[in-house]
Amino acid sequence: MLDCALISSDEGFRQLVLGLLRQPAAQARLVVDLQVLADGLGRENAEKVFQAGPQVVFLDLGEDPAGIGGIQVLAQERPDMALIVAGPELSAHGLLSVMRAGAGEYLPRPFSQDDTLQAFLRIRRKVKPGTPDAAPVLGHVSTVFSAKGGTGVTTVATNLAIALRKLTGKETLLLDLAPTLGTVAVAM
Repeated sequence: MLDCALISSDEGFRQLVLGLLRQPAAQARLVVDLQVLADGLGRENAEKVFQAGPQVVFLDLGEDPAGIGGIQVLAQERPDMALIVAGPELSAHGLLSVMRAGAGEYLPRPFSQDDTLQAFLRIRRKVKPGTPDAAPVLGHVSTVFSAKGGTGVTTVATNLAIALRKLTGKETLLLDLAPTLGTVAVAM
């Protein structure tokens, strides 16, 4: 399930986004709904967004691209959060400014259902659903090597593997990747 936030006071845009998120195929839910524009976001509202931890934020600039500061606040604090920004038709320079501020997608007025859906699908492919902290750590890789033989790399690697096993109590895998002279089996 993809957690989303909606920050907009434009009723047409709000209905478009809410309709999109209600579709079962979207596999998304709304965790924050603020009826303000990007320029009125403020620190208090930004904190509400950060606490909810959405992966995707729909952010409305309104009729004036002055809300670029709201984009920067969200993008600087949570760079892993994808921003779909909506607003007026912009020049190339204005669009570049919005993208540099942190927007992943930009939807110019008048909004269409298809454009909104396509922007959401592009962002969805890039964003992993679920809480970023929930991903399990499957293991760690440590590499010990030397440019020439006889420097004690096998001894260090073997003792490191044994120490890790004793300290963690977890399985440890030791690979000797020397193609012809591997001696880890002897050292064990």
